Amino acid sequence: MCEPCLYLPEREKWLDMKKYPEGEKLLTMARQGNPREIHQMVNKMGNIDISMVRDNKGRTVMHYAAQTGNVAALEYFGPLANALDAQGYAPIHYAAWFGQRITCDRLVQLGADINMIDHEGEHLS
Repeated sequence: MCEPCLYLPEREKWLDMKKYPEGEKLLTMARQGNPREIHQMVNKMGNIDISMVRDNKGRTVMHYAAQTGNVAALEYFGPLANALDAQGYAPIHYAAWFGQRITCDRLVQLGADINMIDHEGEHLS
């Protein structure tokens, strides 16, 4: 399940990657997996809220997909378009930083807030 996420949940609510190593695999799939692989990994996660699958910096599957431009993962995890990491960066910040123009466009189509301010008070533009 992938619930919309417009904030950074408390660290205590994040998935414990030691108990659920599938979480790490899902982050990897978000970065480079194809739709079939992503779907299979999500199914292995069961009823776990995907928005709580975060690395030690609070990055979600959407941050990973945005960094590398994996549009297939963007489509799958659309409700996380405005999820924040521990530094206050959203996936669109990652896509812009890494020069993923098509990814930025698709994130906006999925509802990413282009007026979002990062932790330093800076806009994307």
